[in-house]
Amino acid sequence: MSEIACKVCGMEGHRTGECTQIEQSVELPRMLTPERLKEIFSLESEVHADFDPLLAAVNQRLGLNLAKRPDGFHVTIIGPAEFDVVKKLGSEKILELEKLNEEIQRGEGVVVRGVGFIDGATLNVRDADKTKRAAFIAIDVPKLQAFRVSIGLPPKDFHITLGFETADLHMQVVGTNEKGKPILEPVKKKADSRFDDLLTLVEVSGMSFGSLSGVAKEQPKEKHPEARAVEQKPAIAYDTEALRGRLEGIASLGFDDLQRLVEAAASGAEALAPIMKDLGAKLKADTRLVRDALAQSEIK
Repeated sequence: MSEIACKVCGMEGHRTGECTQIEQSVELPRMLTPERLKEIFSLESEVHADFDPLLAAVNQRLGLNLAKRPDGFHVTIIGPAEFDVVKKLGSEKILELEKLNEEIQRGEGVVVRGVGFIDGATLNVRDADKTKRAAFIAIDVPKLQAFRVSIGLPPKDFHITLGFETADLHMQVVGTNEKGKPILEPVKKKADSRFDDLLTLVEVSGMSFGSLSGVAKEQPKEKHPEARAVEQKPAIAYDTEALRGRLEGIASLGFDDLQRLVEAAASGAEALAPIMKDLGAKLKADTRLVRDALAQSEIK
């Protein structure tokens, strides 16, 4: 993969920080800061590629019609359920992560393991996840794995989701706790040798990696007091499948409570209020994650 062009002079062959057209003492603007990390609840590396031929080949082979991701491609580095760790990172660790992503942007240290497919009907998952299927590219980035471990997180199956049916599948059941509720862990997303011959479609996709980004939290809008008094709130509707997928990774949210939230969301925002109040003591700090998931799942 060729090197990305310098952001200052536009030429390839050197990193932006090595450009002779800027003073070396100038601090280049960074997207990530401790303040910025408080505004998002996941951390991703953008992926740019034409994966349409690859997804079409997977669909043809499996006799499926998996839908392309509607919001572009990315690799999740740190997910919502892990994000409390990220919010405590100091500037040195943030800079380390950004330098790692610069290497990834140059195509360094990224290993494509293959194409994979998971089907909820064949896995030990919750009933609501049985109809979910997803295809993905399994990759490994050893330095990113080491970074996760250095901040107290376990290794992760890095992947690029190509498409899915119903919704993406994130969690599987690995047991039950003392209250009989499911214990959840991430679904393993590994390369499947059945698709080894499709690796050439990854190679010709023009795959490259972009900047670090994240899913932004919904920001409350300030309203004039008089306007607040007379304005009628519009009815809020939720995409319940998208909501379920976002709630699955919240460790403190048991299966029964997740079901209650999704069912209430199907009825509208008014039905959610008493449930959120009831769950407040149990969720504690994770209450914010649930509210963010609700905001991101609103049908605009």
